Amino acid sequence: MSTLRNKTATALAWDLFGNYGGQISGFIISIFLARLLTPEDFGLVGMSMVFIMVLQIFKDFGFASALIQNKENTSLTYSSVFYINLLAGALLTALLYFAAPLIGDFYENQKIVLIVQLLSITFFINSFNIVQSTILRRTLDFKKLTIRDLISQVIAGMVAVVLAFHEVGVYALVIQQILAAIIQTMLLWKLTDWYPKWEFSFAEVKKLTGFSAYVFAAQSVSQLILQVDTLIIGKLFSPATLGFFSRANSLNTLINKNSSTTLTKVFFPVLASIQDDDQRFQKIFLKVIHLVSVISVFLTGVFYLIGEELIIGLFGEKWEPSITIFKILIIRGFTYPISAIIVNAFLAKGKSKQNFHYGNIRKVLNLSPIIVAFIYGFIPFLYAMLVVSILAWILNIYFTKRSLHIPFIAQIKVVLPNLLFTIGVVFVIEYLFPQEFNYLITIVKAIVFSTLFWIFLRMSKSDVINEFIYYKKKIWKKSKI
Repeated sequence: MSTLRNKTATALAWDLFGNYGGQISGFIISIFLARLLTPEDFGLVGMSMVFIMVLQIFKDFGFASALIQNKENTSLTYSSVFYINLLAGALLTALLYFAAPLIGDFYENQKIVLIVQLLSITFFINSFNIVQSTILRRTLDFKKLTIRDLISQVIAGMVAVVLAFHEVGVYALVIQQILAAIIQTMLLWKLTDWYPKWEFSFAEVKKLTGFSAYVFAAQSVSQLILQVDTLIIGKLFSPATLGFFSRANSLNTLINKNSSTTLTKVFFPVLASIQDDDQRFQKIFLKVIHLVSVISVFLTGVFYLIGEELIIGLFGEKWEPSITIFKILIIRGFTYPISAIIVNAFLAKGKSKQNFHYGNIRKVLNLSPIIVAFIYGFIPFLYAMLVVSILAWILNIYFTKRSLHIPFIAQIKVVLPNLLFTIGVVFVIEYLFPQEFNYLITIVKAIVFSTLFWIFLRMSKSDVINEFIYYKKKIWKKSKI
């Protein structure tokens, strides 16, 4: 137990370091780019990335998750999956390149054609590093993944800023994506001990398909649903509107990543390693849900209160339309980290089939806001997304009870108190403080909320305090190595 906990904490330490380091550097870079480029530039790249993200799921056909979940991987297994990935990457690059004119016709905007064609090369580049990345995740070697991500992000970001300063425009963002993919791949080949051999076995691939097929199907539908928002906004509204949405959504995603990505990546292999011990699995699962919900709800409250000053102060007044969008998305975002952990619990148990079927129900629900967009417009569409995300979270809890036998009430109890407290405190602060653009007032609001939230956790004697202190010590110890 202690060995697994120590190994998990070490992985968390490196991944947290990578996440925070990457987010800080990426955030600084995004500030420069947002001030140098226009909302339309970001909108055009966003419209192009819809198709990149949808096709992204075909790059490994779910084999990455299958390799982590499978207990008996060999060199032949890894090599076989590697060559499948290479073939998929080449085909996806060719497909997207030649489909680019059709995408331009769909959006009625020919500026997108060259952008899509240039971005298509990232599929082939990334296909060279999927297996290496999966091996490192499987062995909880997040140190090397952290080094890869930080170096590639910083170099690609700095190049993009220089290009934007020299008025390259939207292509600064395009080159940033391509360069990051190249650097990541080169670093992974340098940092990992595994290299593909000239061997291939359909039998090895077939062993993984029982799990990977449902993972692939679930990821396919999930990506389609996730990208529908951007697709609809890009089609129904202007590139600038999509740019405002993309800026708000990027900031929201950055915040959500702080509360979920590290825990999701690290605890998937951890939960997979104890998948046969139901009692221990449930105990760790509820602890993770509790920890994630506390962080997520806290960040939601803080950033809702400081959203206006944050966006204007960082990105400039031209991004003012992003404020309302951001506040709606940040409320919606608190459910994402919790749902991400639930999905990974299904995969860790090897229940990819159930996750696929349950996911289809959630996805149908997630499509309903599209009707609102067509009838009522952009802002009502965002509110509909908020309502649907809450309903989807409740469904996830029910599905977990049904298939993993983790009590519904137990899952609610680790989330609801913090959520209700946050809603109440934010409402009172917004009512008591002046509603005007003022940085000093905003700082005071954030401090008041943070203090009250911490006091609430201490008074409720939440276990999350002890868990936080434990991982903080491990992270601090690791940072001095």
